[in-house]
Amino acid sequence: MSQKSLRDRVIKPGTIVQSGSMDGILASLFHSILISLNVNATKFNILMEQYLSDKQNHVSDNIRDRSSTRGNLRKALLKPHMTWNVFCKGLLFINVRSFEIVIRLHHSNKSITEHSKHVHLSPEDIDD
Repeated sequence: MSQKSLRDRVIKPGTIVQSGSMDGILASLFHSILISLNVNATKFNILMEQYLSDKQNHVSDNIRDRSSTRGNLRKALLKPHMTWNVFCKGLLFINVRSFEIVIRLHHSNKSITEHSKHVHLSPEDIDD
């Protein structure tokens, strides 16, 4: 899947997002979150400016650093694959401060178990 098609997903809400390969699941989940929040190109740019201006994110006021961070973050958030660290940074980008992960397991014996974990996000918890 090309980056262009991922950018198109952000711009065109309502597009169905498929999980693809195992290493694309977090990216697919993040992109579906953007779509459900109606994040289009304009809103994405507003969120980017808010992220860059938030002192908690430790982005320098230097034009070169801001431009570099903007480009790197945009690229990382729109890739077809995403690390856990980038996923959490993406959640901070859309102003999420905590979330709950719920996994429902379907076992071979037909039983279903559910497991959850509440996560509090902070820019200090995310590696650059």
